[in-house]
Amino acid sequence: MVKKRSWQLIVLILLLGAGIHTLKAQKVKNHSLYSKYLKERRNIQVQLPKDYAVSDRAYPVLIVLDGEYVFDYARGAASFLSNAFGFFPQLIVVGIPNTDRNRDLFVDLKPDGPYLKFISFLEHEVLSFIKNRYRSNGFEILYGWSSGAGIVNYIAVKNPKLFNAYILAGAGIGPKTEAFIKTELKPESYTQAFLFASAEGSTPRAEGLKKHRALLQALNPKGLDWEFKVYENQSHVAAMSKGLYDGLEFVFKSYHIPESITTEGAEKVINYYRDLKRFYGYQVEIPEGALNEISSALQPKQAIRLLDYGLKIYPKSSLIMAAKAGRYLELGDGQKAKHEYQNALKHATSKLDKHKYHSLLKELSKPNKN
Repeated sequence: MVKKRSWQLIVLILLLGAGIHTLKAQKVKNHSLYSKYLKERRNIQVQLPKDYAVSDRAYPVLIVLDGEYVFDYARGAASFLSNAFGFFPQLIVVGIPNTDRNRDLFVDLKPDGPYLKFISFLEHEVLSFIKNRYRSNGFEILYGWSSGAGIVNYIAVKNPKLFNAYILAGAGIGPKTEAFIKTELKPESYTQAFLFASAEGSTPRAEGLKKHRALLQALNPKGLDWEFKVYENQSHVAAMSKGLYDGLEFVFKSYHIPESITTEGAEKVINYYRDLKRFYGYQVEIPEGALNEISSALQPKQAIRLLDYGLKIYPKSSLIMAAKAGRYLELGDGQKAKHEYQNALKHATSKLDKHKYHSLLKELSKPNKN
């Protein structure tokens, strides 16, 4: 028994060191678009998911206004949140730097305001370009800070189905916007959408945020999942990053499976992710890292059932193959464990992983290991 436990411990340590790795991040792609609405050329920044080049999957899209301020943080936050443990999907992150911020982002609610041309630019040119150029899956998030939050809120009210999720940072409504929302927001405006809004400290924006929250509570629009947050003792600039990070976590709060379900068996896990389509409108695949993590909490036969399902999604995943090998070892089937480790070694993409799997096979080949 001691020898068996020691062998399992060796396998676990080596897999933890080998299994979860990331591919090199894609470089930022810069595109220059001529806008017929704005009558000027605009730069569009695009950060692709780290496995975009080696996958045929489609991805959600995050569009961030104030790209010169927010884009680098947004792509870092998206990369961090979509780590190998599966708390968050990988995103295509799109940044839109300003040329004339006051012209484009300040919403004065005038019927001929220049902000309307910028909204047309977003809807008809930016979204179309991303959809035609990259593999987006139709789930689109719009983020704006300060004046940019005004644009995001305007679209969420006036054209609520244009995006699936709206994140407002450093935001708060005034009397004109309050009247606009009362007039324009209909109870049936949304099919399934998310709205996260935040503001800082005890500022007028924070007071405006409270008015916004009270207004949504009174209107109670169907199909809109929303949350408001005030950051005490924080600056307006700090709300820029905090609001984006918390907003993304709110939008994808259901993405990571609750721990209580992970112990109920493979079918429960598979069905949980299948059911996420009703939240996000697209079929959510169980993240590779989550498959490995969840399987470790299941009994060996249930774990193998889940990992087999995972290999249908990720047929070249050395991580999943190695996890299967470990569970076969628990069942005392050294031959199947060897087979899975050999497959993992064959499909490993890094020198570190190849070395680890080679070490596991060498250890397994010793006398009394199979």
